[in-house]
Amino acid sequence: MEFLEKKAEEEKDFIIDYDQILSELDGILPKIIQKPVVEQIDPFPHKLPRLLFGKLMPKEKDDGKKKKKKKQA
Repeated sequence: MEFLEKKAEEEKDFIIDYDQILSELDGILPKIIQKPVVEQIDPFPHKLPRLLFGKLMPKEKDDGKKKKKKKQA
């Protein structure tokens, strides 16, 4: 217990100066970038055209070539 009492006596006047620590770290650490701002392309009163993808995409037209069907035996 002597050790703990001795350490407590040594550290009772110990004060952390956060302002000094922060000012030192400001020069060392890289700056934190701001959050990106999202801008609307076309504001509310106008409707955006619908984007079609997947099954809804228009199908490519064939060049007039028909596929041959296999004969069933």
